[in-house]
Amino acid sequence: MAGISGNTLLHYCNDALKYIENSSDPSVSKSNYLKCSGVLGETLKKGDGDLFCIPPKTSLSQLAKIVVTFSKDHRELLHHESTSLINNAAIEAFPCTESTPAK
Repeated sequence: MAGISGNTLLHYCNDALKYIENSSDPSVSKSNYLKCSGVLGETLKKGDGDLFCIPPKTSLSQLAKIVVTFSKDHRELLHHESTSLINNAAIEAFPCTESTPAK
C-alpha cells in the first residue's frame, strides 16, 4: 500500500468511516475500509512514540476521522504521499507530552 497519494487515502478513509457506521450497506466498500486501516496501521506503527504519542485505546474510527479532518483542512497537501499526510495529522492530534512521553 505504500506510495499512495493523500487523495487516495482520503477516499479510502471516507469509505472506511461509512463502513464503520453501517457495514450492512452494500454500497459501502469493505475493501476500502481494509485499505485505510492497513495504511494507517502501517504508518502509525512506525512513528508512534517518536514523532507522536497515540493514546493506547484510540480506535481505528478515531484515527480515520483525524486523518480525514486533517486532509480536508489541508487540501494543499493531498498530492503528497499518504505517509506524510498521516504523520502530520498524528503529530497535530497526538503530540508527545509529559503525560504521553515519547519512547
